[in-house]
Amino acid sequence: MRLLLVFALLLLGGAVALILAVQHQSYVIEKFNQVRLILLDGQGPDCLAELEDLGVDFTTLGDQGTKKCPVLNAVKLSNLGHTNISTPVVLSCPAATKLAHWARDIKAQRISHVGALNCRNMRGSRIMSEHSFGLAIDITAIDDAVVSKHWTDVGARGKKLRTAAQIACQHFSNVLTPNTNKLHKGHFHFDYGLGYKCDAHP
Repeated sequence: MRLLLVFALLLLGGAVALILAVQHQSYVIEKFNQVRLILLDGQGPDCLAELEDLGVDFTTLGDQGTKKCPVLNAVKLSNLGHTNISTPVVLSCPAATKLAHWARDIKAQRISHVGALNCRNMRGSRIMSEHSFGLAIDITAIDDAVVSKHWTDVGARGKKLRTAAQIACQHFSNVLTPNTNKLHKGHFHFDYGLGYKCDAHP
């Protein structure tokens, strides 16, 4: 009987917390965005040394961005060791090292992207995107395999994309693909932010 009472109280407490969260959604989101800033970590000189060890061609930029969208220990990447990238890209160093490890593991010769740094909310939300902090990048192609064309391809290019996405889950916190939703039908989203999501299997 006592256990049932405790269980009932826990359920009631959870329901009350949910109701309060819904009623004060704007406040909760605002506080979340503030706490997110506190959790950012550029990882300092050790991170830059890791990029050098990986053979990445990069320029150090120090802390960049704004108070709302800081990019800690920012680096501008020109290539990823043995992997060329379509255009130079700015990322926070921790995300840059994840990208470099991933590129090495998939043995890509070239990676095409449509950007990384972008101070904005997540689409359809008021929560700040990991792009805001230089912790995310959107990949459109790997070598001759194009996400918008070959994700479900039964041949070698489709296999390359699906394998690359699965390997990305070993390096990044969140891996979004055409499986996730229509917003990602033409690219992979990789980020080294909060949470964990791996939509790598077709």
